[in-house]
Amino acid sequence: MKAVTSPRPSGIHTAPRKPSFVLDTSVSASWVLSAQATPYKIAVFDALESQTAIVPALWYLEMANIVCKHIKKMGISNLDSERIFTQLESLALVTDEWAQPKAAWPTQGAIRAVATTALTHRLTSYDAQYLQLALRRKLPLATCDEALRAAAQQAGIALFQPLFQPC
Repeated sequence: MKAVTSPRPSGIHTAPRKPSFVLDTSVSASWVLSAQATPYKIAVFDALESQTAIVPALWYLEMANIVCKHIKKMGISNLDSERIFTQLESLALVTDEWAQPKAAWPTQGAIRAVATTALTHRLTSYDAQYLQLALRRKLPLATCDEALRAAAQQAGIALFQPLFQPC
């Protein structure tokens, strides 16, 4: 895995625009919090060199929160925090617009679908949004969250396995 403080050249995305998996923050958080890195999380990061992941709009808020907490905890300089943001912005990601079609708030149908998924699989509504996205797009899910992994398997969603690395 490339260090989050050494971004890829800006504007260079060799990955296709069609997403090949759903990315959860339980994986991408380790790209900021290197102490949480595992071979699986590194392999997912490396997969973004040639593949595109799709994320719900929520991913950006979750990552912003993770980065802010890390900056405060570690006392990171403005220059280093700028490198972190640049690295994250350079990832080959597509944002799912389903829950927020041209509006700042989810549609009623999206709220119902996410809530139903959360209740059915005993997930938080945040995690249910990742599962709902994988179900709708029929894409594998990259996650290290145990409850979300179990729910994905129960729902018939494959887990994204770059090089078959365990979490």
